[in-house]
Amino acid sequence: MVAYRSEADLPSVLQGLKTMNSFPHELHFHDNIGNTKTLTIAWNELARELERVHPIHYAQIAAQLPGLHVVGLDTIADQAVALRLVHFVDKLYDQEVRLALGANVPLTELFAANYRHGGYEKKYRRCLSRLHELLRETEVGEGIAAEVELG
Repeated sequence: MVAYRSEADLPSVLQGLKTMNSFPHELHFHDNIGNTKTLTIAWNELARELERVHPIHYAQIAAQLPGLHVVGLDTIADQAVALRLVHFVDKLYDQEVRLALGANVPLTELFAANYRHGGYEKKYRRCLSRLHELLRETEVGEGIAAEVELG
């Protein structure tokens, strides 16, 4: 795994996004087990960045993140925002990115109830399942406890 010591060590994809003002300037890096760095970002910032970047680039971004800590997650009221998160989580899952969450709600309440029972129900269920798995894998592999109720 790649370790980032500072913003200067960001992968080229993230550096490019940051340079184009497409990624937040307030990036925080924290040591985890094995001195691998995890990118910490507030949910509202991540949501804005996912909106600015075409979803085709989500896989490229996820591939260069050894770990991600998202703080301030809450129920997502906007279905477009929710679907962007679903797609991003798919890419994090595909790349086996270590994940930690700080959420104000249990994962089961992450998506608005009316979205969980509509045409995209399977997508939301898959996303919740993948979030559970990513969080559990991170906990087992790194000894990191997620700050979220798995539900």
